[in-house]
Amino acid sequence: MDLLEQQVRVALRRANVSQVSLDTAVAGVRKKYIVKLQIYATASTGKAIGLLEIRIDWQRHEFHMSMGGDTVKLDSRWENDTAIEIDEALNVFEGFLTRSGVTTLVRYVYYPGADIEAIGRELGTRPSKPMAWAGSVIDGSPFRLSLLDEASVVVRGVS
Repeated sequence: MDLLEQQVRVALRRANVSQVSLDTAVAGVRKKYIVKLQIYATASTGKAIGLLEIRIDWQRHEFHMSMGGDTVKLDSRWENDTAIEIDEALNVFEGFLTRSGVTTLVRYVYYPGADIEAIGRELGTRPSKPMAWAGSVIDGSPFRLSLLDEASVVVRGVS
């Protein structure tokens, strides 16, 4: 879990989100509430121009743990203990953040059937409406993280 949590921390820090959002996300990951962590780059209009999404498959994670997969030996592709897929996705996403007036917004998608109100009280979150986009969305392909394949990352943006 520590390595998975670290990928979430790296993504949030490099996306320049608030410490509150970072702490909320980490708490939600530790408790296995979050299945999708969505970091939006939003224009001054409040509409999204980019999205970095980390998906976590908790069933796959539990399977790995049950098979003794609690220790991962990192290879040379992991600079500073960061998955190359996270690093590359952030390189693309940071392109959205350099535009004038852009801010970040973090959203959390909880596991199916979650008691959203109870989790919201615990984490200090509240339900939100779907994000509006500032234009036509170009979908990226999700990439599973090497050596940590219960997680994947995808970047989307407007054309």
